[in-house]
Amino acid sequence: MCRAAWGALLAALGTGPLGAQAIAYEGSLSLSSGTYLFAERTTTLGLSTGLAVRAGPVTFRATLPVWLQNSTLISPSAIGTPGSGSPTGPTGGGGVPSGGSSSGTVGDSSRGRSGGGGGGGGSGSGAAAVVQAEAVDVPGSAYTEYAVALGDPLVAIAWNVHGGDRVSLTLTGLTKIPATDTSGYGTGAWDVGLAAGSSVRLDGATLLGADVAWWHLGDMPGLDFRDPLSGSLSVHRLVGNGWGLMAFATVSTSAVRGYDPPCLVGGGVMRTQDGLGWGLQAGAGLTETSPDLSLSAFWRVAL
Repeated sequence: MCRAAWGALLAALGTGPLGAQAIAYEGSLSLSSGTYLFAERTTTLGLSTGLAVRAGPVTFRATLPVWLQNSTLISPSAIGTPGSGSPTGPTGGGGVPSGGSSSGTVGDSSRGRSGGGGGGGGSGSGAAAVVQAEAVDVPGSAYTEYAVALGDPLVAIAWNVHGGDRVSLTLTGLTKIPATDTSGYGTGAWDVGLAAGSSVRLDGATLLGADVAWWHLGDMPGLDFRDPLSGSLSVHRLVGNGWGLMAFATVSTSAVRGYDPPCLVGGGVMRTQDGLGWGLQAGAGLTETSPDLSLSAFWRVAL
């Protein structure tokens, strides 16, 4: 969901933007499940908590996630975080089907699907076509019992360029700090992103939000990520008594060469009351690099 629209909607619903409260506690709880590029399903439960502190037009955010997952194949990344062009909620996180400790296997498959290691981007045929039709073959040890792991901290600095009643524009810089590596659910590398988010109030009850972001993802052993460009559109409708409805769509260029880019559509509901803003979202992935199903809850509490 678009962060700019989320902030504007909070103001419209009566909670007020963060500008009215210097400090806020923000968090999200997310559940995603899918086979992605692999033969078996990976299910991820994530809890992210953090603080947002505003000083004039600048807001500082720090978020720390915790993950529960049943494989090492999905590496949580900074994609899908505040202002990043993803609808996963104001403090949500994203995941890349990297293969984890089997990242070299994904890298080999990526090179095969994209036309070979040094031969450019031709579509290929024969053996390459067979690779394209099959799931990536990873060791059975990649599928594990559910295990909990601390994720990589994320820090962000957002500048509210324009915060008018009808139109808002925010620019954000984000960094994922590599506190974990492939022995857990991390990549062991830095992610750095730049994002822009805007909201437009079409009438007294309708807001249109848009985010766009570019990410530089740190590479893993045997797997060189592409730097994805992502974007999302969302529509928000106020329905009275502090309630709001939303629908969203998000797309991104692929971080893994040779595979379809992520695409997710969905909707949700929001509520604000007495300094508390919260929402529920559900989304469906339309491509192989997206989760089949994504559910999330997110909240903001003025301190």
